[in-house]
Amino acid sequence: MKGPEIDGGLEGLGDLAQRGSSAAADALADLIGCRILRCAPAFHPPEDFRGRLEWDSGVFCDVGGAFAGAAAVFLCSGGQSRVVEALCGSRAPSGEFAASALSEFGNMLTSRALSAIGDGVGALLLPGLPELANSGAGAFFQDRLGAGAENADTLCVESELFEETGALRVLLVLAFHEPSKLLLGGYPDAGCRISNSGRNP
Repeated sequence: MKGPEIDGGLEGLGDLAQRGSSAAADALADLIGCRILRCAPAFHPPEDFRGRLEWDSGVFCDVGGAFAGAAAVFLCSGGQSRVVEALCGSRAPSGEFAASALSEFGNMLTSRALSAIGDGVGALLLPGLPELANSGAGAFFQDRLGAGAENADTLCVESELFEETGALRVLLVLAFHEPSKLLLGGYPDAGCRISNSGRNP
């Protein structure tokens, strides 16, 4: 990873990512009504998101407030229908209604994650308006982050959330343009763990 300042702070960034993914997992558990598992966070440069075919759809927004960046909530192929049914009460709502529900879902998880991270650093993090991509989501996200010199230090932190059966999988990605500003100590152990407030075990 670029720069010794970022390398030395991955443990702290991992702790913040765990805060955010835990809050997002709680929101997902509340929505779906089942226990949600989550994996330890992984770190990637923005260019790693272009070829991820399994995460073909997603909801994206800019991150504002104390720290600039972007956020994404990717869905597996079967995840869209599960989320739409939970929010709309129907497996086949109109296309516009379904798109609105998915955008709201992405906004919900992103808001909860950013709020938890903001609480951890004592700062306000705000999600922008959500934007839905029904295909090519990985490439869309990479293009959104840009490749300019002003974003040369951008670091993406991803956390996968999923049901025990694997039927629903969600990938939460938070990208910060100046990650060193978010550093906080205490990187947790690697591996998957259960969300603290998982529902209906």
